Amino acid sequence: MNLHLLIWKQLIALLVRIEEEGEKFDARKVWAPAWIRFEKKVLAHKEKIDIEVRRSVSRGESIRDMRKKSRPIAPFARYEEEGELIWDEDLVKKVRELGGLSKGGGAGGRRTS
Repeated sequence: MNLHLLIWKQLIALLVRIEEEGEKFDARKVWAPAWIRFEKKVLAHKEKIDIEVRRSVSRGESIRDMRKKSRPIAPFARYEEEGELIWDEDLVKKVRELGGLSKGGGAGGRRTS
């Protein structure tokens, strides 16, 4: 789920397209697909967190502190104690601008600055 690995993957793919197809370099072609994939991975991770929370509630157990599960998505997002996803709006905005993505939309969860 590491964004830097997704960026490397997209960079290598773009460099191959430049070499093989003569495509022009455009950083947005690296950042946009990497960020979109990262958002999808975060949402998949959030679904796992939600399942764990629902399972605990249905069993009548107390919900474990989900803040510990924030490590793979930091610093772009974090989980609150009960599993709510919180995005860092400033960082998300910067990365979306690098990718030339629209300012609106994005993955679910509350936004903070």
